[in-house]
Amino acid sequence: MKYIICSAVMNHADQHNILHPLQHGSCPQRSCETQLLEMISDIVTNMQQGIQTDLCMLDFSKTFDKVGHSRLVEKLKCGT
Repeated sequence: MKYIICSAVMNHADQHNILHPLQHGSCPQRSCETQLLEMISDIVTNMQQGIQTDLCMLDFSKTFDKVGHSRLVEKLKCGT
């Protein structure tokens, strides 16, 4: 079920060009690992240049456990 929902959301995002070009998770040739490597590289570069780096981290790992799957599928079908 999680794969079907993720595919539907990603297809919608692709069709409507919603995702930022730097988006990683669930994108072709981009993963959480590639995002982590780029983030570490950016932090190191900023540290070497004396630039402050601020991070905001969000964890959506439990999202699918808290939302009723049938309700989410219906919302995706309606586009709301």
